[in-house]
Amino acid sequence: MIVSLTSALTLACLTVYQSDVINDLRNLLQTTNEKLVKTRGQLEIEVQKNEDLERQVLVLNDSISLLNARIEDFKVEINRLKSKVKQLNGRIQQQEDKVKQLTAAINKLKADNSEKSAQVAKLEEERNKLLISMEAADKVRIEMQEEINRLRAQLGLASEQAEATESRLDEIRPAIKEEPAPPMTGIEDEKVEHAPQKKLASILGFTEVQFGEIVVKEDQNGPALKRAGNNWQYVMLNFVLNHQDPEVLVGEEFLVQVYDLDQHKVVPFNEFNPEYPDSPVGNKGYSFVYQGQPVGIKYFNSQKKESKNYELRLYYYKDGMIYQLRNNRVKIIERGKVVTR
Repeated sequence: MIVSLTSALTLACLTVYQSDVINDLRNLLQTTNEKLVKTRGQLEIEVQKNEDLERQVLVLNDSISLLNARIEDFKVEINRLKSKVKQLNGRIQQQEDKVKQLTAAINKLKADNSEKSAQVAKLEEERNKLLISMEAADKVRIEMQEEINRLRAQLGLASEQAEATESRLDEIRPAIKEEPAPPMTGIEDEKVEHAPQKKLASILGFTEVQFGEIVVKEDQNGPALKRAGNNWQYVMLNFVLNHQDPEVLVGEEFLVQVYDLDQHKVVPFNEFNPEYPDSPVGNKGYSFVYQGQPVGIKYFNSQKKESKNYELRLYYYKDGMIYQLRNNRVKIIERGKVVTR
């Protein structure tokens, strides 16, 4: 009887102990689950923050692209107007010299008290016409100078906006973090859905073009030119693409353009065929798939060159769309001279 009682007490104590252990385990599981839920929520917040920042990078890059395009347009128009003003200055100076000559001739005839009044009248009429022409040219010159000043002010504003946008990008980039591998949270499908957008944001936000040697030639095996006439045909360039994660760029398509700044158009790769004006072959430039190595390109066009200012442009090329990259433009010919690097 005593043995049975002892066994019963032992069993009761064991039951109580096991119950306490089970309660402790239950509490531990509940606490762990709460921590997991909290961690999952924090991860979702971080993912959302990253996606918001990446969307901001896309918007800011688009803004910079538009601002850079406006800046280039302003520069081209300013240069065009400055060239016109220079021509007007030359014409007005010639007319002014002619007026001085006519005035001297008129005064001489009058001083001689000659009877050549008809000749004096003719010279005075010619001088008056020149003065009227000079006045009209001067008015045009003043209007052009005012337009230049207005464009310069807009150029300055656009440059300030571009710098401010670049600064904002520099602030955002360090805040974009590599996402940790979260536990199964039910948002994996959403992450897969947004993967292309994140890759695009990464490429546009962090890819920087580093141009190397660039030479302009008339003949493939000829010497590098210092002055570019209208017969140059080759632009030979080397460059690398820098990114904090180089593998992101491998297998992606990029586009190189030689761009005519005077006529606002792409110089086609190979040459533009007038019989097929809508052909996409070479019209947009030279496209290539990046393999992760330094790139060398021989850009060829055999057409006569009519302009004095050209630059190289390099874009990310995706689904027929071109996207700006950092430091993606470099002048190669300015006022007919090859730009040395």
